Amino acid sequence: MKFHKRKSWLFAIAFAFILLAMLAFIFSNHHDKALTASVESPHKSVFEPEDSGAEPVLINSHRHNHALTTDNPEAWDDNSLPEGEIVRLLVTAANNATSATDYLHKLEELSAFRPRLAAYLARMLEEDFCEEKRINVLPRFGAPASLVSGRLAWCANLDQTLLNRLKSLEDDFPESDDWIERMAADPIRGPYMEMEHLLESIPEEKTTEMVHKLAHELEIPEHLLELVTWNNLNSEIGSKKLDLGLDLWSQKYRLADLTRAQNVAIQLFMCERTGGCAPGQYTRTVLCTNMWYGAYCPDGTSIQDVLYMTTPPIDWELAQEILWRLRHRKP
Repeated sequence: MKFHKRKSWLFAIAFAFILLAMLAFIFSNHHDKALTASVESPHKSVFEPEDSGAEPVLINSHRHNHALTTDNPEAWDDNSLPEGEIVRLLVTAANNATSATDYLHKLEELSAFRPRLAAYLARMLEEDFCEEKRINVLPRFGAPASLVSGRLAWCANLDQTLLNRLKSLEDDFPESDDWIERMAADPIRGPYMEMEHLLESIPEEKTTEMVHKLAHELEIPEHLLELVTWNNLNSEIGSKKLDLGLDLWSQKYRLADLTRAQNVAIQLFMCERTGGCAPGQYTRTVLCTNMWYGAYCPDGTSIQDVLYMTTPPIDWELAQEILWRLRHRKP
């Protein structure tokens, strides 16, 4: 009897030692992995694309990293965002600017990746948007005093030194004597020409897939607005039409204007992707003072507000469904 008790007691001690050894091994292994992870990737960016399938462009240049000071600094912590996504975030930061100098500072950051685009946008700011004669003529076309004063205030105290430095970047890109090469190299018209060629060269039933691709790759709002212009023009002349949301229209929204709903969805997506659509921000100020929507925008409205107010309800409902598909690249 005493032998059996002693045997049970020894088994209990042995089992306890085995259990302690297993726990020590698990803890040690977990700790090693944690240390490895903390060395290899101290921060996981919330902006890193999921399952993009593309090899990321590692931005290791000190000049690039130092320049990235947007409102979302965590986006640059792991230095592994694709360059195109970094450009989009910098463009969005510029479009969200509420003053010309703030806008130029964002273009300075953009110049580390797209110097020609940054130079072009800086020149357009001076020659078009903030050109005082162009602003002062607005009242002749019925622009409300608040819109004129708002644009003047936006352009006030423009940093001329920074502006000149950005414009000088164009000197690094001499223009070709060939017209086609010159247009192709233009940071605004070049991508538009490529987009137009791509849309014209595919059958209508493939245009949705192409629009999804373009909408997620185009880097500035001007390119998405050109897509709207292309859609309007082709619809008016009876040429090739986008089939974006065509099935929704035929099944649920036969009374809606499909082209208008497509254009509204593209512009709403533009606001989400490249920013600048809130009151006082750059994209909104440009579009509203140029009467992109057929009239001057009411005070305090965003682009989304203006689209909602100027779109018939049934077109708006269809646009919302098309927008969801654009976000998620659903056919």
